[in-house]
This record gives sequence, structure tokens and C-alpha cells, in this order.
Amino acid sequence: MIKPFSFLIALMLLFCLSNLNATTYYVANSGGNDANSGTSPSTAWNSISKVNSKTFSSGDIISFKCGDRFSDATLIPPTNYLTFNSYGSGPRPVIDGQSSRICVDMLRNVRNNITFNGIKFVNGFHNDIVMWNCDNITFESCNIDRKS
Repeated sequence: MIKPFSFLIALMLLFCLSNLNATTYYVANSGGNDANSGTSPSTAWNSISKVNSKTFSSGDIISFKCGDRFSDATLIPPTNYLTFNSYGSGPRPVIDGQSSRICVDMLRNVRNNITFNGIKFVNGFHNDIVMWNCDNITFESCNIDRKS
């Protein structure tokens, strides 16, 4: 018989090991290139379109460069269990809908366990962020503003 404490330790270890293979990807509107690997600040991608086209693993992190503005596409998280955050110094990165598109769309692909941290969402058309039947969506230290 497994003791409750041993089971808890085994469960925590399993969770920690599942995140060991997580990769951090970097996106920089200033100086990034979608032909890059995206796995370091010096090889950052350039666009949200690249993020939308990538297949990620659970636990992966997508980091947008502070001070940059991203307005090429609606962010559509392609996988569950992702974190979107910022890197570098300066003002929060901005995902700008330019009054013609939604900033983040989780209606087309229902998503769960997505975290947004340290990002500013502005100028979304109709709604800045659309969610439907999503679970465990977290916004930490984010701004969601109608105008930039």
C-alpha cells in the first residue's frame, strides 16, 4: 500500500520532470526573424504569425520582447499548457489588434491552462480577448486596454 505522503512526492516529481523538456521561445519585433530557431534572444522570431504556425509542447514558454509592439496577426494559442510572457527590460510588450482584429482568440481552438504574464493587449476589434469553453486561463500583471 502506498502511503499518501509517498504518493504526493511521486506526483510532484512526475510534474517537475514533465516540465524539464519545456522550451522557451523568443519573439522580437525589433530584430527578430521568422527563419530563426526562436530558442534564444539572439535567434528570436519576428511575428505572432510564426507563433501561431508552430507546434509547441506542454509547458513551453513564448516570451515577447519588452518595448516591442506586435500587430501582424491575432494570437491564437496553438496548444494547451503554454505560458506567454515578456523578456528584457522596458515597457511591457504590446499585442495590438489595430482596431481591425482580436488580440487573442481562444474561440477557434478552445484552449486550457494558458498563462499570460506581463503583456499589454490593446486596440482589439470588438473584444480584445475571446474565450469560449476554456479552463484555467490566467492573466498576471497584464493590461487589457481599448486604446494604446
